[in-house]
Parts: sequence; C-alpha cells; structure tokens
Amino acid sequence: MGVGVANPNFSTGKYSKALPLALREAYERVRRDADLLSLRDDLAVVDARLDQLLQRIEETPDDSTIRSLVEGIGAAKELLSEDPAAALARLDVILVALGRVQADGKVWAEILGTQEQRRKLADSERKRLEALREYVTRDRLLTLVAGLLECIARHVVDKKVLRKISTEIQTMTIGGVRTPN
Repeated sequence: MGVGVANPNFSTGKYSKALPLALREAYERVRRDADLLSLRDDLAVVDARLDQLLQRIEETPDDSTIRSLVEGIGAAKELLSEDPAAALARLDVILVALGRVQADGKVWAEILGTQEQRRKLADSERKRLEALREYVTRDRLLTLVAGLLECIARHVVDKKVLRKISTEIQTMTIGGVRTPN
C-alpha cells in the first residue's frame, strides 16, 4: 500500500492522519460545503438566542419597585423587635424580589454580549458578501476578454497587429499575465 498521495485512502493529506474517523467524516462534510464561509446560519442562531433571552426577562424594575423594596426593608426592620418571624418572612419576600432583579441583570448582560456578537457576525457577513460581489468568475473574465478581442478586431485593420494582440492576450489568459520587457 502506498504512502501519502499514493495511498488509496488519501484525501487531502492535511488532517487525514490526525483526525479520528467520526471527526474526519464531519470534517469532509464541512469541507465540501459551498457556503462554508457564510455566516447566515450563525446569525440565525444568535438571533434565536436573543429571542430566548428576551423572553426570560421580566419587567425591568422601575423606581417604584426599588422604592417598594427599600420600604419593605424598613418595615421588616421595624417588625424585627416586635415579631421576628414576620420580619424574616418579609425579608424572604424581599430577597426573592432582589434575586429576580439580579437575574434580570445577568440576562441583560448576556443580551448585550449576544448583541455584540451578532453585530460582529453581521459585519463579517456583509464584508464577505461585498467581496463576493467584487469577485469575477473565470467564465465571466473569459467572456470579457472575448468581447475585447472582437472589439479590437473590428477597429484594428492591420492583420499583423491583430495577430500579435490576439497571441499576447491568449498567452495572458492561458499562461498568466506577462509583464512588459
């Protein structure tokens, strides 16, 4: 059995020895993905997560909610000497409310982080799409070259000059761009 490209199991050689079989299969599937660089699916996941997070938040506590919590603490303090059990019960209710406020704060922090991640993904996707619009396929380029040759053939009457231009353009399109001497 051959080694490297001579081996019948050779695919690209870059990761073929290092990847376990299950990971290698996933790697090959992803490698064949024509839209691999697209971030649309990533944006969709981030948007879905944002929706999920927004559903988890409760009403943002306003000044009246905060004022009620402060008043509740004051009332619990007054009850402490008269009825310690009632004071503790009131403090438990306040602690639950404060826990919700704190949980909302954590959710909002995650929302802001997720929005920032979304902004970065959207910016990267926009740049990728702009680059694709600037990309010229080989077929389109060859069509352009053929059109230029037809234009030159219509306007240049000297056959010797036409042959030189045609030969030079064919050389550039087949063998790469030549630099002038």
